Amino acid sequence: MRYWQALAQRPAPLRLGVFVAVWLLPWLPLAALAAWLLPTRPSAETVASAGGAFVLFVGLLRVWGRRVQRVRQPLRYYGLTTTPAAGRDALQGFGVGAAAIAGLLATEVGLGWALLQPPALALPRLLGEGLLSALGVGLAEELVFRGWLLQELQRDYAAGTALWASAGIYASLHYVQPLPQLLQSLPALPGLIVLGAALAWARRARGGELGLAIGLHAGLVWGHYAIDVGELVRYPVELPTWATAFDGHPAASATGFLLLGGIALRLRRAARRRQPR
Repeated sequence: MRYWQALAQRPAPLRLGVFVAVWLLPWLPLAALAAWLLPTRPSAETVASAGGAFVLFVGLLRVWGRRVQRVRQPLRYYGLTTTPAAGRDALQGFGVGAAAIAGLLATEVGLGWALLQPPALALPRLLGEGLLSALGVGLAEELVFRGWLLQELQRDYAAGTALWASAGIYASLHYVQPLPQLLQSLPALPGLIVLGAALAWARRARGGELGLAIGLHAGLVWGHYAIDVGELVRYPVELPTWATAFDGHPAASATGFLLLGGIALRLRRAARRRQPR
């Protein structure tokens, strides 16, 4: 008990470091086991490894919330609820995210930068697999970054500092990859930071609940998955990275950045209206 109480009084960087270390300690052997058992099935290995990481994270989060933060309902404290309102927020966010990607696609096609082509996979399979992937990514990343990370930072820092720090960490962790791929995807960094901020404002706009953020994130991922994996777009001429939202990461393009910026500004206003005066 004394250890937990002492940990609760430590600064945020130390608390975060302890949490991550305790989380990774049992996960690394599980990831190695998945790689050993599924050497010829990389997709299954990824699912098993990511699923194990998420289960361990949720389990640790429950203990952490009760022992360190001293709350009775840790998942609710970190923004994860199952109320009807949260469900409606998730559906609304999903619709906005999917519509935003569709609008981005329509813009590029309308400008003559991109051409539509038949999907490379059967449409039901493409949309179904994309939906499962999007929901998993949306739930996991929002609970980690806009739930746990943002909440821990808010304990020690001002609201704005915590928001931008969490957005920066979220964006930076996308670049844990080999140097050639890192340099190639570096133009997406500002857009990813804006996305991280937008999702944090989405949580604040709903009084700390993650439903809207989860839905918005999932909708964006689902739309991009369908276009990217389904190979729905081809570029008739070679264009610079800033002009091609679907030839790489959408956040690296000018149109993608403007789209994310517009969503972020709208959510920022909604979050400010929610703040008590």
